[in-house]
Amino acid sequence: MTNSCTRTLLICLIFLSANVSAQNPFSFTNANAKFSSATFRSGNALSVVDMNGDGMDDIARLSQGNALFYTIQRTNQTFNNISAGNAGSTGSAWAMVVGDVDNNGVRDVAIGFGSNSYLMKANTALTTFTLSSALPKPGSYFPQNMNFSDIDNDGFIDLYVCNDIAPSVMYGNNGSGSYPAMTNFFSTANTGSDGSGNYGSIFTDIDNDGDIDLYVPHCRQSTAANDGRRLDMLHINNGNGTWTLDDAPVPGARGFEKLRHDLDSQF
Repeated sequence: MTNSCTRTLLICLIFLSANVSAQNPFSFTNANAKFSSATFRSGNALSVVDMNGDGMDDIARLSQGNALFYTIQRTNQTFNNISAGNAGSTGSAWAMVVGDVDNNGVRDVAIGFGSNSYLMKANTALTTFTLSSALPKPGSYFPQNMNFSDIDNDGFIDLYVCNDIAPSVMYGNNGSGSYPAMTNFFSTANTGSDGSGNYGSIFTDIDNDGDIDLYVPHCRQSTAANDGRRLDMLHINNGNGTWTLDDAPVPGARGFEKLRHDLDSQF
Protein backbone atom coordinates (compact mmCIF):
# COMPACT_ATOMS: atom_id res chain seq x y z
CA MET A 1 0.00 0.00 0.00
CA THR A 2 1.39 3.43 -0.91
CA ASN A 3 1.97 6.16 1.67
CA SER A 4 -0.78 8.22 0.02
CA CYS A 5 -3.31 5.41 0.40
CA THR A 6 -2.23 4.82 3.98
CA ARG A 7 -2.76 8.49 4.86
CA THR A 8 -6.18 8.53 3.18
CA LEU A 9 -7.29 5.42 5.07
CA LEU A 10 -6.06 6.86 8.37
CA ILE A 11 -7.95 10.13 7.79
CA CYS A 12 -11.14 8.20 6.99
CA LEU A 13 -10.83 6.12 10.16
CA ILE A 14 -10.28 9.21 12.31
CA PHE A 15 -13.30 10.93 10.75
CA LEU A 16 -15.49 7.85 11.24
CA SER A 17 -14.43 7.51 14.88
CA ALA A 18 -15.11 11.18 15.59
CA ASN A 19 -18.50 10.98 13.90
CA VAL A 20 -19.58 7.93 15.96
CA SER A 21 -18.40 9.58 19.18
CA ALA A 22 -20.26 12.80 18.34
CA GLN A 23 -23.55 10.95 17.87
CA ASN A 24 -23.38 9.42 21.38
CA PRO A 25 -26.62 7.43 21.18
CA PHE A 26 -26.67 6.64 24.91
CA SER A 27 -27.77 9.01 27.64
CA PHE A 28 -28.64 8.49 31.30
CA THR A 29 -30.86 10.39 33.72
CA ASN A 30 -30.52 10.42 37.49
CA ALA A 31 -33.70 8.68 38.69
CA ASN A 32 -32.92 8.32 42.40
CA ALA A 33 -36.21 10.06 43.18
CA LYS A 34 -38.03 6.88 42.13
CA PHE A 35 -36.74 5.22 45.30
CA SER A 36 -38.60 5.81 48.53
CA SER A 37 -35.33 6.29 50.45
CA ALA A 38 -32.62 8.60 49.11
CA THR A 39 -30.18 7.74 51.91
CA PHE A 40 -29.95 3.99 51.32
CA ARG A 41 -26.42 2.56 51.50
CA SER A 42 -26.34 -0.86 49.87
CA GLY A 43 -22.78 -2.04 50.54
CA ASN A 44 -21.10 -4.71 48.40
CA ALA A 45 -23.84 -7.12 47.36
CA LEU A 46 -27.10 -6.56 45.48
CA SER A 47 -29.20 -8.25 42.81
CA VAL A 48 -31.55 -6.92 40.12
CA VAL A 49 -34.21 -9.49 39.23
CA ASP A 50 -37.98 -10.01 39.23
CA MET A 51 -38.47 -10.91 42.90
CA ASN A 52 -42.25 -11.48 42.90
CA GLY A 53 -43.04 -12.84 39.43
CA ASP A 54 -44.91 -9.81 38.07
CA GLY A 55 -42.63 -9.39 35.05
CA MET A 56 -40.86 -6.26 36.31
CA ASP A 57 -37.29 -6.04 37.58
CA ASP A 58 -36.91 -5.46 41.31
CA ILE A 59 -33.84 -5.03 43.53
CA ALA A 60 -32.61 -7.09 46.46
CA ARG A 61 -30.18 -4.95 48.45
CA LEU A 62 -28.59 -4.73 51.87
CA SER A 63 -28.73 -1.47 53.79
CA GLN A 64 -25.33 -0.98 55.41
CA GLY A 65 -24.41 -4.38 54.02
CA ASN A 66 -26.62 -6.43 56.37
CA ALA A 67 -30.28 -5.31 56.49
CA LEU A 68 -32.11 -6.97 53.58
CA PHE A 69 -34.73 -5.08 51.58
CA TYR A 70 -36.91 -6.24 48.70
CA THR A 71 -37.19 -3.07 46.62
CA ILE A 72 -40.23 -3.87 44.46
CA GLN A 73 -40.98 -2.02 41.25
CA ARG A 74 -44.49 -0.61 40.79
CA THR A 75 -46.25 -0.17 37.44
CA ASN A 76 -45.37 3.56 37.40
CA GLN A 77 -41.65 2.73 37.65
CA THR A 78 -41.36 3.82 41.25
CA PHE A 79 -40.22 1.39 43.94
CA ASN A 80 -41.48 0.22 47.31
CA ASN A 81 -38.98 -0.87 49.98
CA ILE A 82 -40.04 -3.97 51.93
CA SER A 83 -37.85 -4.77 54.91
CA ALA A 84 -36.94 -8.43 55.31
CA GLY A 85 -34.87 -7.75 58.43
CA ASN A 86 -31.28 -8.40 59.37
CA ALA A 87 -29.60 -10.94 57.09
CA GLY A 88 -27.59 -12.64 59.84
CA SER A 89 -24.76 -10.31 60.82
CA THR A 90 -23.90 -6.77 61.83
CA GLY A 91 -21.01 -6.80 59.37
CA SER A 92 -21.14 -6.27 55.61
CA ALA A 93 -21.94 -9.14 53.27
CA TRP A 94 -19.48 -10.13 50.56
CA ALA A 95 -21.80 -12.44 48.62
CA MET A 96 -25.47 -12.61 47.78
CA VAL A 97 -27.61 -14.57 45.32
CA VAL A 98 -31.34 -14.56 44.61
CA GLY A 99 -33.45 -17.57 43.65
CA ASP A 100 -36.70 -19.39 44.38
CA VAL A 101 -35.45 -22.13 46.69
CA ASP A 102 -38.87 -23.59 47.58
CA ASN A 103 -40.61 -23.13 44.18
CA ASN A 104 -43.36 -20.90 45.59
CA GLY A 105 -42.99 -18.27 42.84
CA VAL A 106 -41.17 -15.71 44.98
CA ARG A 107 -37.39 -15.27 45.12
CA ASP A 108 -35.44 -15.96 48.27
CA VAL A 109 -31.96 -14.65 49.13
CA ALA A 110 -28.77 -16.36 50.27
CA ILE A 111 -26.21 -14.08 51.91
CA GLY A 112 -22.55 -14.70 52.72
CA PHE A 113 -20.62 -12.74 55.32
CA GLY A 114 -16.97 -13.05 56.30
CA SER A 115 -17.37 -16.36 58.11
CA ASN A 116 -21.00 -17.51 57.75
CA SER A 117 -23.80 -17.88 55.21
CA TYR A 118 -27.55 -17.54 55.73
CA LEU A 119 -30.78 -18.03 53.80
CA MET A 120 -33.70 -15.58 53.91
CA LYS A 121 -36.97 -17.10 52.67
CA ALA A 122 -40.03 -15.05 51.70
CA ASN A 123 -43.71 -16.03 51.64
CA THR A 124 -45.75 -15.39 48.48
CA ALA A 125 -47.21 -12.11 49.79
CA LEU A 126 -43.79 -10.74 50.78
CA THR A 127 -45.13 -10.16 54.28
CA THR A 128 -43.18 -12.81 56.19
CA PHE A 129 -39.45 -13.41 55.96
CA THR A 130 -37.67 -16.28 57.69
CA LEU A 131 -33.92 -16.25 58.33
CA SER A 132 -32.17 -19.59 58.65
CA SER A 133 -29.49 -20.31 61.17
CA ALA A 134 -25.93 -20.19 59.84
CA LEU A 135 -25.40 -22.85 57.17
CA PRO A 136 -22.94 -25.67 57.92
CA LYS A 137 -19.39 -24.81 56.93
CA PRO A 138 -15.86 -26.23 56.80
CA GLY A 139 -13.14 -25.18 59.21
CA SER A 140 -11.89 -22.45 56.84
CA TYR A 141 -14.68 -20.42 55.29
CA PHE A 142 -14.92 -17.00 53.65
CA PRO A 143 -17.82 -16.70 51.16
CA GLN A 144 -16.55 -14.53 48.29
CA ASN A 145 -19.35 -15.29 45.81
CA MET A 146 -22.53 -17.37 45.62
CA ASN A 147 -24.65 -18.94 42.91
CA PHE A 148 -27.81 -21.00 42.61
CA SER A 149 -28.15 -23.88 40.15
CA ASP A 150 -29.97 -27.21 40.10
CA ILE A 151 -26.77 -29.24 40.22
CA ASP A 152 -28.41 -32.65 40.68
CA ASN A 153 -31.41 -32.01 38.37
CA ASP A 154 -34.04 -32.76 41.01
CA GLY A 155 -36.12 -29.63 40.31
CA PHE A 156 -34.79 -27.61 43.26
CA ILE A 157 -31.90 -25.15 43.07
CA ASP A 158 -28.76 -25.96 45.03
CA LEU A 159 -26.29 -23.45 46.46
CA TYR A 160 -22.67 -23.07 45.35
CA VAL A 161 -20.43 -20.90 47.58
CA CYS A 162 -17.04 -19.70 46.37
CA ASN A 163 -14.74 -20.03 49.36
CA ASP A 164 -11.82 -17.60 49.24
CA ILE A 165 -9.62 -19.44 51.76
CA ALA A 166 -10.36 -23.13 51.04
CA PRO A 167 -12.15 -25.24 48.41
CA SER A 168 -15.62 -24.08 47.43
CA VAL A 169 -18.67 -25.48 49.22
CA MET A 170 -21.92 -26.86 47.80
CA TYR A 171 -25.26 -27.28 49.57
CA GLY A 172 -27.94 -29.62 48.27
CA ASN A 173 -31.56 -28.42 48.45
CA ASN A 174 -33.53 -30.88 50.58
CA GLY A 175 -36.70 -30.41 48.52
CA SER A 176 -38.34 -27.97 50.92
CA GLY A 177 -36.05 -25.01 50.22
CA SER A 178 -33.48 -25.62 52.95
CA TYR A 179 -29.77 -26.48 52.97
CA PRO A 180 -29.14 -28.62 56.04
CA ALA A 181 -25.77 -30.05 54.98
CA MET A 182 -22.75 -29.55 52.77
CA THR A 183 -23.07 -31.77 49.70
CA ASN A 184 -20.18 -33.17 47.69
CA PHE A 185 -21.76 -33.22 44.22
CA PHE A 186 -18.26 -33.21 42.71
CA SER A 187 -14.71 -32.30 43.71
CA THR A 188 -13.91 -28.59 43.92
CA ALA A 189 -10.19 -29.23 44.43
CA ASN A 190 -7.92 -27.21 42.15
CA THR A 191 -4.91 -28.77 40.46
CA GLY A 192 -1.67 -27.97 42.28
CA SER A 193 -3.20 -25.81 45.02
CA ASP A 194 -5.06 -25.86 48.32
CA GLY A 195 -8.30 -25.11 46.45
CA SER A 196 -8.63 -21.51 47.69
CA GLY A 197 -8.91 -18.26 45.73
CA ASN A 198 -12.44 -18.91 44.40
CA TYR A 199 -13.78 -15.52 43.33
CA GLY A 200 -16.81 -16.19 41.14
CA SER A 201 -18.97 -18.82 39.47
CA ILE A 202 -20.90 -19.11 36.21
CA PHE A 203 -23.24 -22.01 35.53
CA THR A 204 -23.88 -22.37 31.79
CA ASP A 205 -23.90 -25.03 29.09
CA ILE A 206 -20.36 -24.64 27.76
CA ASP A 207 -20.40 -27.55 25.31
CA ASN A 208 -24.03 -27.37 24.15
CA ASP A 209 -24.85 -30.91 25.28
CA GLY A 210 -27.98 -29.91 27.21
CA ASP A 211 -26.58 -29.88 30.75
CA ILE A 212 -25.11 -27.11 32.89
CA ASP A 213 -21.34 -26.79 33.32
CA LEU A 214 -19.43 -24.55 35.75
CA TYR A 215 -16.68 -21.99 35.33
CA VAL A 216 -14.90 -20.65 38.45
CA PRO A 217 -12.45 -17.71 38.11
CA HIS A 218 -9.67 -17.45 40.69
CA CYS A 219 -7.56 -14.75 42.30
CA ARG A 220 -4.65 -14.81 44.74
CA GLN A 221 -2.57 -11.70 45.16
CA SER A 222 1.20 -11.70 45.67
CA THR A 223 1.67 -15.13 44.10
CA ALA A 224 3.30 -16.32 40.89
CA ALA A 225 1.23 -16.35 37.72
CA ASN A 226 1.34 -20.16 37.59
CA ASP A 227 0.30 -20.61 41.22
CA GLY A 228 -2.57 -23.10 41.39
CA ARG A 229 -4.67 -20.67 43.40
CA ARG A 230 -4.69 -18.31 40.42
CA LEU A 231 -5.71 -20.94 37.85
CA ASP A 232 -9.38 -20.79 36.92
CA MET A 233 -11.46 -23.96 36.82
CA LEU A 234 -13.82 -25.32 34.19
CA HIS A 235 -16.01 -28.20 35.42
CA ILE A 236 -17.70 -30.15 32.64
CA ASN A 237 -20.97 -31.91 33.46
CA ASN A 238 -20.84 -35.43 32.05
CA GLY A 239 -24.62 -35.77 32.13
CA ASN A 240 -24.56 -38.86 34.34
CA GLY A 241 -24.16 -37.24 37.77
CA THR A 242 -20.39 -36.88 37.47
CA TRP A 243 -18.29 -33.85 36.58
CA THR A 244 -14.80 -33.56 35.07
CA LEU A 245 -12.28 -30.77 35.68
CA ASP A 246 -11.22 -29.65 32.20
CA ASP A 247 -7.64 -28.59 32.87
CA ALA A 248 -6.13 -29.54 29.52
CA PRO A 249 -3.38 -27.03 28.68
CA VAL A 250 -4.10 -24.16 26.30
CA PRO A 251 -1.08 -22.16 25.07
CA GLY A 252 -0.58 -19.18 27.36
CA ALA A 253 -3.09 -19.86 30.12
CA ARG A 254 -5.74 -22.04 31.71
CA GLY A 255 -9.15 -20.90 32.85
CA PHE A 256 -10.66 -17.98 30.97
CA GLU A 257 -8.45 -18.64 27.95
CA LYS A 258 -9.57 -22.27 28.08
CA LEU A 259 -13.20 -21.17 28.31
CA ARG A 260 -12.79 -18.77 25.41
CA HIS A 261 -11.04 -21.46 23.38
CA ASP A 262 -13.88 -23.93 24.00
CA LEU A 263 -16.51 -21.35 23.07
CA ASP A 264 -14.67 -20.19 19.95
CA SER A 265 -14.49 -23.76 18.70
CA GLN A 266 -18.29 -23.88 18.57
CA PHE A 267 -18.77 -20.91 16.26
